[in-house]
Amino acid sequence: MSSSASRGNKGASAGNSKNRTNKSGRKWRGKSTDLVKYQTYIHKVLKQVHPDLRIQRISMYVMNDMVNMIGRKLAQLAVMATTKELGNEKSTVSARDIQTAVRLAFPGELAKHAVSEGVKAVTKFNENSKKSSSKPVTKESRAGLTFSVTRAEQFLHLYRRKVQLGAKVYLAATLEYVSAEVLELAGNVTIFNQKRQITPRHIQLALANDEELSKFFIKHGIVYDGGVVPHIHKFILKHDDKEDSSGEKHATNVKVTSKVKKTSKKKAGGPGVKKPHRFRPGTVALREIKRFQKGAGLLIRKQPFYRLAREISQEFSVNVRFQATALDVLQNWAEAKLISLGAKANLAAIHSKRVTVMPKDLQLARRILHERD
Repeated sequence: MSSSASRGNKGASAGNSKNRTNKSGRKWRGKSTDLVKYQTYIHKVLKQVHPDLRIQRISMYVMNDMVNMIGRKLAQLAVMATTKELGNEKSTVSARDIQTAVRLAFPGELAKHAVSEGVKAVTKFNENSKKSSSKPVTKESRAGLTFSVTRAEQFLHLYRRKVQLGAKVYLAATLEYVSAEVLELAGNVTIFNQKRQITPRHIQLALANDEELSKFFIKHGIVYDGGVVPHIHKFILKHDDKEDSSGEKHATNVKVTSKVKKTSKKKAGGPGVKKPHRFRPGTVALREIKRFQKGAGLLIRKQPFYRLAREISQEFSVNVRFQATALDVLQNWAEAKLISLGAKANLAAIHSKRVTVMPKDLQLARRILHERD
Protein backbone atom coordinates (compact mmCIF):
# COMPACT_ATOMS: atom_id res chain seq x y z
CA MET A 1 0.00 0.00 0.00
CA SER A 2 2.70 2.45 0.93
CA SER A 3 4.75 1.67 -2.19
CA SER A 4 1.77 2.12 -4.52
CA ALA A 5 0.82 5.35 -2.74
CA SER A 6 4.34 6.66 -3.08
CA ARG A 7 4.32 5.77 -6.77
CA GLY A 8 1.02 7.56 -7.17
CA ASN A 9 2.40 10.62 -5.43
CA LYS A 10 5.47 10.56 -7.67
CA GLY A 11 3.28 10.36 -10.75
CA ALA A 12 1.17 13.25 -9.48
CA SER A 13 4.24 15.36 -8.82
CA ALA A 14 5.60 14.55 -12.28
CA GLY A 15 2.30 15.52 -13.83
CA ASN A 16 2.25 18.75 -11.87
CA SER A 17 5.81 19.58 -13.00
CA LYS A 18 4.71 19.36 -16.63
CA ASN A 19 1.85 21.80 -16.02
CA ARG A 20 3.90 24.28 -13.99
CA THR A 21 3.60 27.97 -14.81
CA ASN A 22 5.93 30.90 -14.30
CA LYS A 23 5.14 34.30 -12.78
CA SER A 24 3.51 35.63 -15.96
CA GLY A 25 1.12 32.66 -16.09
CA ARG A 26 2.71 30.96 -19.10
CA LYS A 27 3.62 27.29 -19.15
CA TRP A 28 7.09 26.36 -17.96
CA ARG A 29 9.16 25.20 -20.96
CA GLY A 30 12.25 23.97 -19.14
CA LYS A 31 15.77 25.33 -19.44
CA SER A 32 16.56 27.68 -22.32
CA THR A 33 20.25 26.77 -22.31
CA ASP A 34 19.77 23.41 -24.05
CA LEU A 35 21.23 22.87 -27.50
CA VAL A 36 18.92 23.24 -30.47
CA LYS A 37 18.82 19.95 -32.37
CA TYR A 38 19.77 20.23 -36.04
CA GLN A 39 20.79 16.61 -36.76
CA THR A 40 17.93 15.97 -39.20
CA TYR A 41 18.63 19.11 -41.22
CA ILE A 42 22.40 18.50 -41.24
CA HIS A 43 21.78 15.03 -42.68
CA LYS A 44 19.58 16.52 -45.43
CA VAL A 45 22.24 19.09 -46.31
CA LEU A 46 24.87 16.32 -46.45
CA LYS A 47 22.76 14.38 -48.95
CA GLN A 48 22.56 17.52 -51.11
CA VAL A 49 26.33 18.08 -51.03
CA HIS A 50 27.68 14.47 -50.98
CA PRO A 51 24.86 11.97 -51.61
CA ASP A 52 27.15 8.91 -51.40
CA LEU A 53 28.75 9.68 -48.03
CA ARG A 54 27.61 8.95 -44.48
CA ILE A 55 28.45 10.68 -41.21
CA GLN A 56 29.31 9.24 -37.83
CA ARG A 57 27.12 9.96 -34.83
CA ILE A 58 29.89 11.79 -32.99
CA SER A 59 30.56 13.85 -36.14
CA MET A 60 26.88 14.75 -36.19
CA TYR A 61 27.18 15.97 -32.60
CA VAL A 62 30.23 18.04 -33.59
CA MET A 63 28.30 19.64 -36.46
CA ASN A 64 25.31 20.31 -34.20
CA ASP A 65 27.58 22.03 -31.67
CA MET A 66 29.06 24.15 -34.46
CA VAL A 67 25.62 25.25 -35.68
CA ASN A 68 24.56 26.13 -32.12
CA MET A 69 27.77 28.07 -31.55
CA ILE A 70 27.28 30.08 -34.76
CA GLY A 71 23.62 30.74 -33.96
CA ARG A 72 24.38 32.00 -30.46
CA LYS A 73 27.26 34.16 -31.70
CA LEU A 74 25.20 35.79 -34.46
CA ALA A 75 22.23 36.32 -32.12
CA GLN A 76 24.48 37.99 -29.55
CA LEU A 77 26.02 40.34 -32.14
CA ALA A 78 22.60 41.14 -33.63
CA VAL A 79 21.18 42.04 -30.22
CA MET A 80 24.25 44.18 -29.52
CA ALA A 81 23.56 46.06 -32.76
CA THR A 82 20.15 47.10 -31.40
CA THR A 83 21.40 48.46 -28.06
CA LYS A 84 21.37 52.12 -27.07
CA GLU A 85 25.15 52.21 -26.76
CA LEU A 86 25.47 52.05 -30.55
CA GLY A 87 22.90 54.79 -31.08
CA ASN A 88 19.94 52.46 -31.71
CA GLU A 89 16.88 52.37 -29.50
CA LYS A 90 15.12 49.50 -31.29
CA SER A 91 13.62 46.60 -29.41
CA THR A 92 13.08 44.49 -32.53
CA VAL A 93 15.80 42.51 -34.31
CA SER A 94 15.59 42.93 -38.08
CA ALA A 95 17.26 41.23 -41.03
CA ARG A 96 19.68 44.14 -41.30
CA ASP A 97 20.89 43.47 -37.75
CA ILE A 98 21.58 39.82 -38.66
CA GLN A 99 23.46 41.02 -41.73
CA THR A 100 25.63 43.29 -39.56
CA ALA A 101 26.31 40.37 -37.20
CA VAL A 102 27.37 38.13 -40.12
CA ARG A 103 29.82 40.75 -41.37
CA LEU A 104 31.27 41.17 -37.89
CA ALA A 105 31.57 37.45 -37.14
CA PHE A 106 32.87 35.91 -40.37
CA PRO A 107 36.06 36.92 -42.15
CA GLY A 108 36.57 37.88 -45.81
CA GLU A 109 34.84 35.93 -48.57
CA LEU A 110 32.95 33.76 -46.12
CA ALA A 111 31.03 36.80 -44.89
CA LYS A 112 30.28 37.93 -48.47
CA HIS A 113 28.85 34.56 -49.50
CA ALA A 114 26.87 34.25 -46.26
CA VAL A 115 25.36 37.72 -46.81
CA SER A 116 24.41 36.89 -50.40
CA GLU A 117 22.74 33.63 -49.35
CA GLY A 118 20.79 35.43 -46.64
CA VAL A 119 19.63 38.17 -49.02
CA LYS A 120 18.53 35.56 -51.59
CA ALA A 121 16.50 33.66 -48.99
CA VAL A 122 14.77 36.79 -47.65
CA THR A 123 13.97 38.04 -51.18
CA LYS A 124 12.56 34.68 -52.22
CA PHE A 125 10.53 34.45 -49.01
CA ASN A 126 8.99 37.89 -49.57
CA GLU A 127 8.11 37.08 -53.19
CA ASN A 128 6.49 33.73 -52.37
CA SER A 129 4.59 35.09 -49.37
CA LYS A 130 2.70 37.50 -51.66
CA LYS A 131 1.46 34.61 -53.80
CA SER A 132 -1.78 33.00 -52.68
CA SER A 133 -1.92 29.20 -52.55
CA SER A 134 -4.68 26.82 -51.54
CA LYS A 135 -2.26 24.41 -49.81
CA PRO A 136 -0.42 25.40 -46.61
CA VAL A 137 3.22 26.30 -47.35
CA THR A 138 6.00 26.25 -44.75
CA LYS A 139 8.42 29.09 -44.19
CA GLU A 140 11.33 26.94 -45.27
CA SER A 141 9.77 26.09 -48.64
CA ARG A 142 8.92 29.74 -49.24
CA ALA A 143 12.52 30.75 -48.62
CA GLY A 144 13.98 27.70 -50.41
CA LEU A 145 15.78 26.50 -47.30
CA THR A 146 16.42 23.14 -45.67
CA PHE A 147 17.10 24.43 -42.14
CA SER A 148 14.14 25.18 -39.90
CA VAL A 149 13.27 28.86 -39.48
CA THR A 150 11.51 28.34 -36.15
CA ARG A 151 14.56 26.60 -34.65
CA ALA A 152 16.79 29.46 -35.76
CA GLU A 153 14.36 31.78 -33.97
CA GLN A 154 15.19 30.14 -30.62
CA PHE A 155 18.67 31.69 -30.61
CA LEU A 156 17.18 35.18 -30.82
CA HIS A 157 14.56 34.49 -28.15
CA LEU A 158 17.33 33.80 -25.62
CA TYR A 159 17.78 37.58 -25.35
CA ARG A 160 14.02 38.29 -25.01
CA ARG A 161 13.77 40.57 -28.01
CA LYS A 162 11.07 40.86 -30.64
CA VAL A 163 12.19 39.38 -33.93
CA GLN A 164 11.06 40.21 -37.44
CA LEU A 165 10.25 37.35 -39.78
CA GLY A 166 13.02 38.37 -42.19
CA ALA A 167 15.61 38.10 -39.41
CA LYS A 168 14.61 34.48 -38.72
CA VAL A 169 14.88 33.58 -42.41
CA TYR A 170 18.23 35.37 -42.73
CA LEU A 171 19.69 33.54 -39.73
CA ALA A 172 18.46 30.14 -40.94
CA ALA A 173 19.97 30.77 -44.40
CA THR A 174 23.32 31.72 -42.87
CA LEU A 175 23.42 28.60 -40.67
CA GLU A 176 22.57 26.39 -43.64
CA TYR A 177 25.24 27.95 -45.87
CA VAL A 178 28.06 27.58 -43.30
CA SER A 179 27.11 24.00 -42.43
CA ALA A 180 26.95 23.10 -46.15
CA GLU A 181 30.40 24.62 -46.65
CA VAL A 182 31.89 22.62 -43.77
CA LEU A 183 30.22 19.38 -44.89
CA GLU A 184 31.41 19.83 -48.46
CA LEU A 185 35.04 20.33 -47.40
CA ALA A 186 34.86 17.45 -44.90
CA GLY A 187 33.40 15.22 -47.61
CA ASN A 188 36.26 16.11 -49.94
CA VAL A 189 38.77 15.12 -47.23
CA THR A 190 36.87 11.86 -46.69
CA ILE A 191 36.96 11.02 -50.41
CA PHE A 192 40.67 11.91 -50.59
CA ASN A 193 41.37 9.43 -47.76
CA GLN A 194 39.30 6.78 -49.59
CA LYS A 195 36.67 6.54 -46.84
CA ARG A 196 32.87 6.48 -46.96
CA GLN A 197 32.07 8.00 -43.57
CA ILE A 198 32.82 11.49 -42.27
CA THR A 199 34.65 11.45 -38.93
CA PRO A 200 35.61 14.31 -36.57
CA ARG A 201 39.16 13.96 -37.90
CA HIS A 202 37.94 14.84 -41.40
CA ILE A 203 36.06 17.87 -40.07
CA GLN A 204 39.18 19.05 -38.23
CA LEU A 205 41.34 18.73 -41.36
CA ALA A 206 38.71 20.46 -43.49
CA LEU A 207 38.57 23.43 -41.11
CA ALA A 208 42.36 23.65 -40.87
CA ASN A 209 42.90 23.56 -44.65
CA ASP A 210 40.48 26.45 -45.25
CA GLU A 211 41.94 29.77 -44.13
CA GLU A 212 38.70 31.61 -43.34
CA LEU A 213 36.95 28.70 -41.61
CA SER A 214 40.03 28.02 -39.49
CA LYS A 215 40.08 31.66 -38.37
CA PHE A 216 36.51 31.41 -37.13
CA PHE A 217 36.06 27.86 -35.82
CA ILE A 218 39.46 26.95 -34.37
CA LYS A 219 39.57 30.31 -32.58
CA HIS A 220 36.15 29.77 -30.97
CA GLY A 221 36.34 26.10 -30.06
CA ILE A 222 37.94 22.66 -30.26
CA VAL A 223 36.72 19.87 -32.52
CA TYR A 224 35.97 16.94 -30.21
CA ASP A 225 38.13 13.90 -31.06
CA GLY A 226 39.54 15.70 -34.09
CA GLY A 227 43.24 15.33 -33.38
CA VAL A 228 45.82 17.83 -34.65
CA VAL A 229 46.87 19.04 -38.07
CA PRO A 230 50.02 17.22 -39.29
CA HIS A 231 52.94 19.65 -39.26
CA ILE A 232 56.70 19.27 -38.72
CA HIS A 233 58.87 22.37 -38.58
CA LYS A 234 61.47 22.80 -41.34
CA PHE A 235 64.26 23.31 -38.81
CA ILE A 236 63.76 19.81 -37.41
CA LEU A 237 63.80 18.23 -40.86
CA LYS A 238 66.95 20.17 -41.87
CA HIS A 239 68.65 19.14 -38.63
CA ASP A 240 67.84 15.49 -39.33
CA ASP A 241 69.12 15.75 -42.93
CA LYS A 242 72.42 17.19 -41.72
CA GLU A 243 72.87 14.28 -39.32
CA ASP A 244 72.05 11.78 -42.06
CA SER A 245 74.52 13.31 -44.52
CA SER A 246 77.31 13.42 -41.94
CA GLY A 247 76.58 9.83 -40.98
CA GLU A 248 76.76 8.67 -44.59
CA LYS A 249 80.13 10.40 -45.10
CA HIS A 250 81.46 8.78 -41.95
CA ALA A 251 80.28 5.37 -43.15
CA THR A 252 81.97 5.73 -46.55
CA ASN A 253 85.26 6.75 -44.92
CA VAL A 254 85.12 3.67 -42.73
CA LYS A 255 84.49 1.43 -45.75
CA VAL A 256 87.41 2.86 -47.73
CA THR A 257 90.12 3.27 -45.10
CA SER A 258 89.63 0.86 -42.22
CA LYS A 259 89.20 -2.65 -43.58
CA VAL A 260 91.64 -4.04 -41.05
CA LYS A 261 89.76 -2.59 -38.07
CA LYS A 262 86.50 -4.18 -39.28
CA THR A 263 88.03 -7.66 -39.34
CA SER A 264 89.45 -7.17 -35.86
CA LYS A 265 86.02 -6.13 -34.52
CA LYS A 266 84.41 -9.21 -36.01
CA LYS A 267 86.97 -11.44 -34.35
CA ALA A 268 86.51 -9.69 -31.01
CA GLY A 269 82.74 -10.09 -31.13
CA GLY A 270 82.94 -13.76 -31.88
CA PRO A 271 81.44 -15.76 -34.74
CA GLY A 272 77.67 -15.48 -35.29
CA VAL A 273 77.19 -12.51 -32.90
CA LYS A 274 75.33 -9.54 -34.47
CA LYS A 275 75.26 -6.04 -33.08
CA PRO A 276 71.81 -4.60 -32.25
CA HIS A 277 70.55 -2.25 -34.93
CA ARG A 278 70.58 1.43 -33.91
CA PHE A 279 68.83 4.21 -35.78
CA ARG A 280 70.48 7.56 -36.25
CA PRO A 281 69.51 10.27 -33.72
CA GLY A 282 66.16 11.82 -34.60
CA THR A 283 64.85 9.01 -36.82
CA VAL A 284 62.67 7.37 -34.17
CA ALA A 285 61.50 10.76 -32.90
CA LEU A 286 60.29 11.80 -36.36
CA ARG A 287 58.56 8.46 -36.80
CA GLU A 288 56.70 8.89 -33.50
CA ILE A 289 55.73 12.47 -34.37
CA LYS A 290 54.18 11.32 -37.65
CA ARG A 291 52.41 8.41 -35.96
CA PHE A 292 50.86 10.53 -33.19
CA GLN A 293 49.85 13.32 -35.60
CA LYS A 294 47.94 10.84 -37.75
CA GLY A 295 45.87 9.56 -34.83
CA ALA A 296 42.82 11.32 -33.44
CA GLY A 297 42.23 9.50 -30.14
CA LEU A 298 43.06 10.54 -26.62
CA LEU A 299 46.64 9.90 -25.46
CA ILE A 300 46.24 9.85 -21.66
CA ARG A 301 44.70 6.72 -20.18
CA LYS A 302 41.15 7.33 -19.00
CA GLN A 303 41.18 5.80 -15.53
CA PRO A 304 44.23 7.74 -14.21
CA PHE A 305 42.78 10.96 -15.60
CA TYR A 306 39.38 10.25 -14.02
CA ARG A 307 41.03 9.63 -10.64
CA LEU A 308 42.94 12.90 -10.95
CA ALA A 309 39.77 14.83 -11.84
CA ARG A 310 37.87 13.36 -8.88
CA GLU A 311 40.78 14.07 -6.55
CA ILE A 312 40.90 17.73 -7.62
CA SER A 313 37.11 18.05 -7.32
CA GLN A 314 37.27 16.90 -3.68
CA GLU A 315 39.04 20.16 -2.81
CA PHE A 316 35.94 22.16 -3.77
CA SER A 317 33.11 19.92 -2.64
CA VAL A 318 32.95 16.42 -1.26
CA ASN A 319 29.92 14.90 -2.97
CA VAL A 320 30.71 15.56 -6.63
CA ARG A 321 29.93 13.01 -9.31
CA PHE A 322 30.87 13.18 -12.98
CA GLN A 323 29.13 11.80 -16.02
CA ALA A 324 31.33 9.78 -18.37
CA THR A 325 30.72 12.23 -21.21
CA ALA A 326 31.70 15.16 -18.99
CA LEU A 327 35.00 13.50 -18.13
CA ASP A 328 35.66 12.77 -21.82
CA VAL A 329 35.08 16.41 -22.72
CA LEU A 330 37.32 17.54 -19.85
CA GLN A 331 40.10 15.18 -20.94
CA ASN A 332 39.80 16.31 -24.57
CA TRP A 333 40.08 19.96 -23.52
CA ALA A 334 43.03 19.25 -21.19
CA GLU A 335 44.94 17.39 -23.90
CA ALA A 336 44.28 20.20 -26.39
CA LYS A 337 45.73 22.68 -23.89
CA LEU A 338 48.80 20.50 -23.34
CA ILE A 339 49.32 20.18 -27.10
CA SER A 340 49.12 23.94 -27.60
CA LEU A 341 51.57 24.46 -24.71
CA GLY A 342 53.96 21.93 -26.22
CA ALA A 343 53.73 23.60 -29.63
CA LYS A 344 54.64 26.97 -28.11
CA ALA A 345 57.55 25.38 -26.21
CA ASN A 346 58.77 23.72 -29.40
CA LEU A 347 58.81 27.08 -31.18
CA ALA A 348 60.76 28.57 -28.27
CA ALA A 349 63.36 25.78 -28.56
CA ILE A 350 63.65 26.27 -32.33
CA HIS A 351 64.08 30.01 -31.78
CA SER A 352 67.08 29.15 -29.57
CA LYS A 353 68.42 26.91 -32.40
CA ARG A 354 67.77 23.74 -30.45
CA VAL A 355 65.81 20.60 -31.27
CA THR A 356 65.29 19.40 -27.68
CA VAL A 357 62.56 21.04 -25.58
CA MET A 358 63.84 22.06 -22.15
CA PRO A 359 61.99 23.17 -18.96
CA LYS A 360 62.84 26.82 -19.63
CA ASP A 361 60.99 26.55 -22.97
CA LEU A 362 57.85 25.37 -21.18
CA GLN A 363 58.17 28.21 -18.66
CA LEU A 364 58.42 30.74 -21.49
CA ALA A 365 55.40 29.19 -23.22
CA ARG A 366 53.37 29.47 -20.01
CA ARG A 367 54.38 33.12 -19.69
CA ILE A 368 53.23 33.75 -23.24
CA LEU A 369 49.90 32.04 -22.57
CA HIS A 370 49.45 33.89 -19.23
CA GLU A 371 49.11 30.61 -17.33
CA ARG A 372 52.02 30.85 -14.93
CA ASP A 373 51.11 30.87 -11.24
